[in-house]
Amino acid sequence: MSIPAYNPADYPGCPAPVSGYDDYAGVDVTDKIVLVFRHGPQQDDNWYYYCPNTVSPGYSVGGLWWFGYKAYNAYLHGAKGMILVSEYNHGHPPEPLAGGTLYDFHYAAEMGSVFAHRAIGEQLVPDLQARQTSIDSTLTPASIQTGQSVNMTVTAIFDPAAPSQNVLGVIPGVDPEIGDEVVIISAHYDHEGVGPTGEVYPGADDDASGTAVMMEIAKIMSSGSFTPKRTILFAAWGAEEAGLVGSYYYVEEDPKYPLEATLAVLQMDMVGVGNRTGLNVFGGSVFTDLFSQIQANADEVLVSAMPFAPGGGSDHVPFINAGVPAVMFQTMGPHEYYHTPDDTIDTIDRYELEHTGRVVGATAYELIMDETFVVTKPTGFIYRHMQGED
Repeated sequence: MSIPAYNPADYPGCPAPVSGYDDYAGVDVTDKIVLVFRHGPQQDDNWYYYCPNTVSPGYSVGGLWWFGYKAYNAYLHGAKGMILVSEYNHGHPPEPLAGGTLYDFHYAAEMGSVFAHRAIGEQLVPDLQARQTSIDSTLTPASIQTGQSVNMTVTAIFDPAAPSQNVLGVIPGVDPEIGDEVVIISAHYDHEGVGPTGEVYPGADDDASGTAVMMEIAKIMSSGSFTPKRTILFAAWGAEEAGLVGSYYYVEEDPKYPLEATLAVLQMDMVGVGNRTGLNVFGGSVFTDLFSQIQANADEVLVSAMPFAPGGGSDHVPFINAGVPAVMFQTMGPHEYYHTPDDTIDTIDRYELEHTGRVVGATAYELIMDETFVVTKPTGFIYRHMQGED
């Protein structure tokens, strides 16, 4: 990671030293392959969420543990390749492999990036675990030149004909004035599938959890004689892990309802695991009136809601790019098994699902029933288009 010196008042919650933190300080990686840990010091998620981001265009904070962030940061320092390995004390076994998405602003054709077994890292750096321990205890980098030589070949294949589907359900609005306006509740139902060595990625938290909550809200709202004033669309997006393909297709190719008539999108992604304190709301710092409604509903169920700038890792992004107010909900706390074979149903906390459903469901209900509610779009706000990966 590369974090500049910062004013803690501007980045509350960032645990990095205020003087900055840079794994590339004092080492020359020009035309070299770098070995990088998957996460960060102490495996503290606050580094990911709260620290300044100077690598990803359009981002001022967060996302420092993205595969793409790590790859592009290495590229900006002159590297030709990156090998990413799991650290030792994040609840992971030593050999999970995962996919990594490079959005357009993280992609460089001449840069090869791979996820590898940690044993490869230990062959290159025998004291790898000791170096992690040093970083965790001192919050200072422990980077070195290894003197090792590595041959790495990266072969990428793009299959534009790979099948995927969005699954949509709707309850039409009945109000003669606002019935054609639409609120979308959504989640993505895909995950990593089967890995390169046959390991299965169940994706219970990411994002079967969001899909389950979305379906439960749909079940409740479609029962009985409930008739919403505005139309409500329930969407299970496909191919999110491949670069938000399903939601981009809906927005750019085949919107079932006019985007200009879409009042808001409430996306849920990774809402099954956490520390039972509440919800991070990505986009909440931009769509402040929508967030105020969310926060009031969170207060009702005695959990917190924290506003963030729009994050780029889920299906709310294509809507924001198209000018539609959209937020993404994610439960607070560590998501330790993110993109690993250990993301199983055994890790899911029912309480997290329940409070997410109550907050999102109540917010959706108010949006579809209150004809006076308008989501204000901030003047001059431009969200970087993020489609594209390799």
